[in-house]
Amino acid sequence: TEQLELLADAGPDRRLALLVALAEAGLQDPAFDAALAELATRDDATVAVGALGHQITRFQASGAHAQLVAARLDRLDRFPDAVEPRQERAELAALFEGELDDPDSALAQWQQIVAADPTDANALAAMLRLGATTGQLEECEALLRSVTADVADPQARRAIRMAAVERALVRSEPVLAADLLDELLADDPADSDAYAMRGA
Repeated sequence: TEQLELLADAGPDRRLALLVALAEAGLQDPAFDAALAELATRDDATVAVGALGHQITRFQASGAHAQLVAARLDRLDRFPDAVEPRQERAELAALFEGELDDPDSALAQWQQIVAADPTDANALAAMLRLGATTGQLEECEALLRSVTADVADPQARRAIRMAAVERALVRSEPVLAADLLDELLADDPADSDAYAMRGA
């Protein structure tokens, strides 16, 4: 179309603006998607993030979940400062676990959230839940031990382990709960709560 021909002579910023305007006008054309995809691969963060954002909006509206996830992962990996990583990964995990029926990929997103912030109780719970259902609980336990050991504040370290113990007990995982309680007692043998729970 004549509008798409204008893109050939425009710079990246102008091209993106034209593409957005054409999309808002309701244009449906394979050439449009190809032009948008090309802009999304640019090194220019402003242009690429804008193109990816517009791709994400289109994929979300059309229910193209696989393409939506790919675009969001691309944006997160290449331009992490353009998004709130915790929220982005949580939303990706929900897409993987829900529409895409891919619990392994959902687990990977929760693991990255826990690695970045082991005090995130919701992420910790989701990681342990999916670790159990996917048969990767030992890997999740190893990650939990690793990130908890790096937490300098003893109270924060205790809170992480105690939250994990409670989640493990709710999910009827007594071996994991016992291991975590042993670590709590190794850290502080006078921890009466941990001692009482370990003896239960």
